[in-house]
Amino acid sequence: MIALTLWLPQASALSDRERADSKLKSIVAELNQLDQWIDDAERRHAGLQKDIARHDHRVADNSRALAATDAALAASEASIDKLRFERRELEKQKDAQASRIASHVNTAYRLQRQDVFRAFLNNEVPADIDRMLRYHRYFSDARMESMRSFQVTLTALNSNQQNLEAEQQALAARREELHANQTSLESSRSERSTLIKTLSRDMANKLARQKQLTADRKRLEKLLTELSRRVREQTSTDFARRKGSLPIPVSGNTVYRYGTPRADGRLRWEGMVYRSNRGTPVHAVHRGTVVFANWLRGFGMLTIIDHGSGFLTLYGYVDDLLKTEGDVVESGEIIAHAGQSGGQTFDGVYFEIRHRGVAVDPRPWLKK
Repeated sequence: MIALTLWLPQASALSDRERADSKLKSIVAELNQLDQWIDDAERRHAGLQKDIARHDHRVADNSRALAATDAALAASEASIDKLRFERRELEKQKDAQASRIASHVNTAYRLQRQDVFRAFLNNEVPADIDRMLRYHRYFSDARMESMRSFQVTLTALNSNQQNLEAEQQALAARREELHANQTSLESSRSERSTLIKTLSRDMANKLARQKQLTADRKRLEKLLTELSRRVREQTSTDFARRKGSLPIPVSGNTVYRYGTPRADGRLRWEGMVYRSNRGTPVHAVHRGTVVFANWLRGFGMLTIIDHGSGFLTLYGYVDDLLKTEGDVVESGEIIAHAGQSGGQTFDGVYFEIRHRGVAVDPRPWLKK
């Protein structure tokens, strides 16, 4: 009953520590995933920012090209309007000139007949009649030449207008193309801006989660430190109280006991040597933390467990080491197997208990 009462607080602390340790591992795993996600998100964010910068430049270039095209279209329209005005004026002048020529021809024809008849009645000479006809022909030819000049000018104006209209059509097509490109670029830029906003919002949430988990981890680490301290205190107290009830570390026969002579009487054994079959399991006699697990001269493969309050147990001559430094082992847990490392002549295990650096006789501590 007393042993059970002593064990319960330790078991509770161990249970709390195991739960906290499990929670800490879960938090660390999530933090690692978050760190990776945030790194990836930052790279994506930077990439999207570069894309937006490129799109901004392209939108600006396209806007300048669109403005230049609009200006060219306006200039072309103004030129066409001017040509249309000039053509209308020339058409008016041509029509007026044609009317005058027609009137003059008609008048000249009537005058010609009247002049011939009058000259015949008045006995005028033919030279005067011929001179008058030449005058009318000269005037008519001049008018016709003026009309031909008008026609040439009109033809040139029509040609220029056609060229300008063709250029205007090309500019209008170019403007439509630039406008469509501008719409596409602005849409793409808007999509990337939306992605950045979404990504930034997600990053903010993840960073908040990361901050929360980091705080949780610190609290758990603090709790684990406190629980470890409590376990060490309870373990060390329990170790001292368990004197006479510790389990035997390995099954086998005792070959050498604590204090018996060795090395021709020059030294004495500071622990116990068990003869055991190779491969026989070696158990920790009490809960503790492994502070050494390696080969050591005179001990062969050696495991040392710290039980707190200055209590250490040593397990030597073994063939293998199942635990490493920092491992927490429970009472009765297998930590090695019997062997003959360190140059021993038979298979077995060396066991020793130390308190504050001084070897003590293990027999009073072990269960009879």
